[in-house]
Amino acid sequence: MLIESPSTPPSVAFVGMGSMGRPMAIRLIDAGFTVHVVDRRAAQPPPRGAVVHPTLAGALGAVQAAITMLPDDAAVRDVAGGRDGILRNLASGGLWIDASTVSPSVIASLAMAAAESGIDVVDAPVSGGVEAAESGTLSAMVGGSGEAVARARLILDTLAAAVTHFGPVGSGQTAKAVNQVIVGGTVALVAEGLNLAKMAGLDQVQVREALRAGFAGSRVLEVQGQRILDRDFRPRFKARLQLKDLDISLALAAQVGAAVPLTDTTARLYRSLMQGDDEEIDQSAIILAFEAGSEGSSLTVLDGRIVE
Repeated sequence: MLIESPSTPPSVAFVGMGSMGRPMAIRLIDAGFTVHVVDRRAAQPPPRGAVVHPTLAGALGAVQAAITMLPDDAAVRDVAGGRDGILRNLASGGLWIDASTVSPSVIASLAMAAAESGIDVVDAPVSGGVEAAESGTLSAMVGGSGEAVARARLILDTLAAAVTHFGPVGSGQTAKAVNQVIVGGTVALVAEGLNLAKMAGLDQVQVREALRAGFAGSRVLEVQGQRILDRDFRPRFKARLQLKDLDISLALAAQVGAAVPLTDTTARLYRSLMQGDDEEIDQSAIILAFEAGSEGSSLTVLDGRIVE
């Protein structure tokens, strides 16, 4: 358990005020946690009710638990190992929960370094999107020692409706890699199907409604399918982050010798999308890759591969 007494609201430092991190921090504040954040002059002001610090070291020095929700391996390494970072400034006996999606090997390595400073690490990447972050209904895929995960449960249960402990540090990220294989591939398949419907002369709206009631129905068809129909590519989950996650999955597959030809093709599609100027576009914009190929532009899918 955390060092605070049960009658005292737990104090946590939350690092990463992006589209997922911000609603997660607000969720903790609303649940009675004292949340310490860093004023990094982000696009949005710090969440109302948060304790704001000018430096990361200051925020970490005020708490016994830290949560990170960051975009990639490099950002997590920086926040963990920098001069103001977790390994130097979170007190011995502290708890670090990393909710980012990163390489399993990266978080495992950082956990070993943290252990030398007496810090417990739990990797707890989440899935469910912004709406689930706001409502506290995320799915958390968790890795860490049984003792560390038990310490983290109060926080995790506030953020997630489903908390699954898979094993040691890194196993949560491994499960998230599987999640992203399925999500990224399904988004691409929904886009491919809806483009096929359009090219064959069908009403895409009607097709989606019919599929929702059948075996092809899914959360991805529900949410991303609607965004595709609306041409609403404002970033909720950015295509470049989906590609980053797929690259993590491909690296893991190579490491364990798993065949993932569909994931390889999906990653190529997303990579082709990233050749444009807008890296902030939503993952649902993958429909543009299929439309470009169908319309005879330079982007074409041939035998499951992108050709120029």
